Amino acid sequence: TGFIKPNVNPFLWQGSIDVTSEYNLKIADATGGYIQTEWIYDEDDSKNRCMIKIQILSADFISTGVKSKLLCENKNQEVWKTDGKEYLDEEKMLTLKILETSQKYSSSTLN
Repeated sequence: TGFIKPNVNPFLWQGSIDVTSEYNLKIADATGGYIQTEWIYDEDDSKNRCMIKIQILSADFISTGVKSKLLCENKNQEVWKTDGKEYLDEEKMLTLKILETSQKYSSSTLN
């Protein structure tokens, strides 16, 4: 008769799932609050790919409760290697989109 309380905020979780819904997911662990997409390939250049990683860090609905990360690679002579770039602006935009979407879920439960 035990009850396991999730360690992640349900609004941040649902917002993250919605934002990544256009991509194939490799991992969606609601208990641990971790989402990872499959590799996303550039339509115009099959030698570039990226993946999105999202982690829900809090059970509370707070702006610092979600972290987004983009990892990209380039293919060189049949070997994939990280491109070594940081995508801070893109990660911030992704996190903001998650927060915006999550806010809609939070607001709808108040009505």
